[in-house]
Amino acid sequence: MAAGKGVMLIGCCVSAYALRVEWALKLKGIEYEYIDEDLSNKSALLLQCNHVHKKIPVLVHDGKPVAESLVIIEYVDEVWKEKYPLLPRDPCERAKARFWAKFVDEKCVPALIATFTKQGEEQAKEAQEILKTLESGLEGKPFFGGEAIGFVDISAAWIGIWAKINEDIANIKLVDEKTMPKLCVWFQHVLENPIIKECLPPREKLLEHIKGFHNRPLIVTQGVQNQTLSRIVLIDDEERESGKKFKHGCRGRSKVDRVLSKPFCLEGRVGSETERNRVRVHPRGSSEQERPLVTLQSVHKKLPVLVHDGKPVAESVVIIEYVDEVWKEKYPLLPQDPYERAKARFWAKFADEKQGEEQEKSAKETQENLKTLESGLEGKPFFGGETIGFVDISVAWIVVWAQITGEIVNIKLVDE
Repeated sequence: MAAGKGVMLIGCCVSAYALRVEWALKLKGIEYEYIDEDLSNKSALLLQCNHVHKKIPVLVHDGKPVAESLVIIEYVDEVWKEKYPLLPRDPCERAKARFWAKFVDEKCVPALIATFTKQGEEQAKEAQEILKTLESGLEGKPFFGGEAIGFVDISAAWIGIWAKINEDIANIKLVDEKTMPKLCVWFQHVLENPIIKECLPPREKLLEHIKGFHNRPLIVTQGVQNQTLSRIVLIDDEERESGKKFKHGCRGRSKVDRVLSKPFCLEGRVGSETERNRVRVHPRGSSEQERPLVTLQSVHKKLPVLVHDGKPVAESVVIIEYVDEVWKEKYPLLPQDPYERAKARFWAKFADEKQGEEQEKSAKETQENLKTLESGLEGKPFFGGETIGFVDISVAWIVVWAQITGEIVNIKLVDE
C-alpha cells in the first residue's frame, strides 16, 4: 500500500501521538486504513516510510509518507482544507495554536513521563505547574480551538486520560478541580466528544502500557527553545554586556531585539529580513526596548520573540511560519505543495530537536545526525529547492557552530 492510492496510518493503539492523528482524520471524515504496528518488531513498511526516526505515527497518502504527528495533522488540515478546519485562518491565531501544541510536546510530555518514572512530590508539583500553564492557553474559551475542537485540543486531549490512569497507579492527582477548574472542564468536554471517545484505546491496554513507564529509567531530552515578533520586534538573549546596536538602515514600523549567540533568534531575524520587512534590530536590554520580556513571553520567558502590531509570537520556527503567512506575497519560505511543506516542517523539527541533544552526544553521533540531515537535500542546491527556504534558514546556523566547535575541540564535524 505504501506505493498505492488512498490514506494509511501506521500507528499503535496505545500511542498518544498516533491517537492525535486518528482524531484529526476522524474529525475530517477521511477514510483510512489503520496498521497497528508491533513496536517490539518493527515492520519493513514502517522502516521504509520513516527511515529517519523509525517511529510511529506515519501517514501514507497516495504512496507518500509523512512523519511526526504534528506535521501530519497540519498536512491533513491543508490537503482536506474544505472539511472541518483544525487550525484557525488568522495567522496570529495559527501561530498561537502551533506554540501551544509545541508546548505540549516539549514541556507537558517530559513532565508527565517524569511522574510515571519517578514518584515523588517534586515531579508531581512540576507537572502540575506546567499543566496550569497549559490551562492559561484556553483564555476562557471552551476549547483551545475556540467554540470547536481544533489543533491544540487534539494535540493535548490524551493528557486527561494519562493523568487519570497515573492517578490510579501512583496515587498522584495531577489535575485538581480546585487549582485547574478550566482544564478539568475542558478535559470533560473534549473527551466526551463522540468522535474523540470512539478512538480511545481499551483502558486495560493503556493501563498496562503506562505501568511499564514506572519500571523504566527516566531518559527525557528537552530541546526547548523559546521565542517572540510588532510592527516587528524580535527579542533575544544577547551578550548583554556588549550592548551593541545592530542597524540595517531600516526605518519604519518594525524593530527586532535579538542575540547573535542564539541560533533560534538568528532564524527569526533571517526569516524577517528574507521577507524584506522593515525591521530595526537592537539587543535585548537596550534603552529602546518597549516592554519587559516577561510581559511578551509569559510562558517560557525566553527568546526570540516577534511582536507584530503589538501581538507577540514565540518559538523561532513558529515565528518563521507566521512571517511567511502574513507576508505571503513576498519571498516564499515554505513550498506551496502540502507534501513539500510537510517535508520542510519535518526537517526543521529534526534540526531543532537534534540541536537540543547534541551537547550530550559524541562527535560520531553528531556526525551521523548531520549525515541524516544531509539526506534531506535530495540532490537539490538548497532544502528549499533552487532558493533558500524554511529549512535552510532553520539549519544554516549549524555550519557556523560546527566550524567553531571544530576549532575549540579540534574535531571536524562536517567533512567534505
